[in-house]
Amino acid sequence: MATGATPLRRGGQQWVMDQLFRIAGHDLLFPGALGFRLERGYRYAEVERTMERVKSFRNNPREWARTAAQLDGMAKDAEAKGHSVTARDFFYRASIYYGRAQWAISRDTPEKRDLYDKCVTAFEGLIRHAGGLIERVVLDVEGEAVYGVLHLPPEALTGTKVPAMTFFPGMDMFKEEFPNAESNPFARRGIAMLTLDGPGQGETRVKGCTVTDEKYIKAGRAALDYLEARPEIDGDRLAVSGASFGSYWAPMVAAHDPRVKACAGIMGILYSMQAIFELAPPSFKSTFMYMAGMSDEDAFDKMAATMGLEGVGAKITCPTLITQGENDFLCPLDGAYRFFDEIAGPKEMWIFENEFHPLGGVMAHLIPWLADWVLDAFDGKFSADYAKTTVHEPL
Repeated sequence: MATGATPLRRGGQQWVMDQLFRIAGHDLLFPGALGFRLERGYRYAEVERTMERVKSFRNNPREWARTAAQLDGMAKDAEAKGHSVTARDFFYRASIYYGRAQWAISRDTPEKRDLYDKCVTAFEGLIRHAGGLIERVVLDVEGEAVYGVLHLPPEALTGTKVPAMTFFPGMDMFKEEFPNAESNPFARRGIAMLTLDGPGQGETRVKGCTVTDEKYIKAGRAALDYLEARPEIDGDRLAVSGASFGSYWAPMVAAHDPRVKACAGIMGILYSMQAIFELAPPSFKSTFMYMAGMSDEDAFDKMAATMGLEGVGAKITCPTLITQGENDFLCPLDGAYRFFDEIAGPKEMWIFENEFHPLGGVMAHLIPWLADWVLDAFDGKFSADYAKTTVHEPL
């Protein structure tokens, strides 16, 4: 919530959140979240030891920052000794843990800005040891700065033009943590990825740029413009993807820009905003109000009522993939079916039995599958009338 904002109508539920947090930990908001975090480079022991110290939701910034600072110091020591590989590993985890620390603060505060500055600084340490394959990017979107990270596959440094994907994070994500900079499944398959902190997200929001659907679509177009202009990128093979709330914005961009040749989402489809803003824990709503720079809940409700994907699918002609947990309470399955039916182009949907929103139990194979699917789309393997739904049983 923005500084000085009045409490949410359901804001008095914070005591419930704290009580449940002591029981469920990082699974409270996202059942199975650990599985997805491990795929993004988090280490199991570091997560567990950090979360053991978190006794209420408010403790998240302090304890994640403490773990990050330890790794940051270890990274600097390794760098000073000339141990480049170790420095890279430690800088990366310091960065994503600083990012996790600032995530829990849904207000514009000096603490949040300081933590994100540390996240960026540590990530720049990673870049120093990445051999030219990772770069920070700043896009101009009608006078506002939108920040991103470009990950290139090794082939891009040899003169080979490579396909590229623009990735839009979810509400609780930030650009430094996806894809996993230490084990990038997209780069291994020759795909470049530009991950944005879109309007309202991460560094972009910290530095003042709030979100609207219109502004996010313009940021997506700016990302495609940027990729087209890069000499290493094949402008005829551009895709968009997103996780969680990012799988709402990716179809929006695909519907408004014919340069998008494939659209692949992770974690369901936000067909309607009712579940995430009215039925889910109130932290989701307060986070998006901060992203939008709004403190008046009634005004926010009016804006949220205009959001949704109804009618968007009819404008999408490129191959589109939906990946959906059967038990997703933020992106209910019925909305995914409705959107799937409306998509005009080739389409495929994977439904994972017994999985909740983060798809943590299947993410280790879902991400490689998704990368392969995008390459198949670039290769024209899906006919214009292709439509397939697969239900995946638990492994």
